[in-house]
Amino acid sequence: MNSLSFTKSRVAALIVAFVLTAALAAGAAASGTRGQGADAAAMRALHLRSEALNTTYGLGDATVVDPSSVAAAVAALTARSEALNAQYHLGPYAIVRPTTGFRWVDAAIGAAGMLGIVLVAGGLAAGIRRFRSVAEAAAPTV
Repeated sequence: MNSLSFTKSRVAALIVAFVLTAALAAGAAASGTRGQGADAAAMRALHLRSEALNTTYGLGDATVVDPSSVAAAVAALTARSEALNAQYHLGPYAIVRPTTGFRWVDAAIGAAGMLGIVLVAGGLAAGIRRFRSVAEAAAPTV
């Protein structure tokens, strides 16, 4: 296939894609239009459904909150939070241990990680070099 026919086929594909996109967009826009009566009925149905769900689950205007139950819930949450802070040593219950100097264990972990990275990088370099030399040797010379 020469360059001119390849360019023509690309242009044709772009035109077909544009036409299909325009047709799909027009269809989507047309499907979203309804009459005013249908919109009002749909909104009323949605409103009635929402009110029924609010009543069922005690939400919105259907919710009656006793102020004493709110205060009790806040007190219970505060007590629970304090107990969890004490359990897990958070906030004022935190245990702070002073550092004693250089941490050799952390240094050894870092050194082992760097050694692993160096070994992996060296293995990759050796493998790539070997692959290149094998490929160059197998390539026919003209």
